[in-house]
Amino acid sequence: MNVTQIRGETMDTFNIINTDDGKNKYPYLVISTSYNNPLDDLKEIENDLGDFSGRLLFDLLASNGHAPNRFIEGKVVNGRFETSSFKIVNHIDLEIKKETFNYFMDNMQELENSVLNNAAKFLFKKGLKI
Repeated sequence: MNVTQIRGETMDTFNIINTDDGKNKYPYLVISTSYNNPLDDLKEIENDLGDFSGRLLFDLLASNGHAPNRFIEGKVVNGRFETSSFKIVNHIDLEIKKETFNYFMDNMQELENSVLNNAAKFLFKKGLKI
């Protein structure tokens, strides 16, 4: 999986990762970077995506915790979200899970402002998947 960060620096609520290598179901991952939910910033995300059309995946670990609604799929058409297409995704490809785990291992500070409790943060810091 070829990963490129779209934003040069981490924003308050999200970061966008380009994972498009022609094989991925989701060419973009939108990763929450604090307890603030990036679903509240859809217009800003649209601006960053440009005229992209396709499906993308939100990883809301920092804002929702390790809950059933951690991963949300959304459809984008010509750079605009079709919010009626949003749905919770329970079965995530192992490659995507690895990618999001590695992202947080490299950006551990983002979990400090998350909804995760101290025990979960500790496990993550030790490299244990939660």
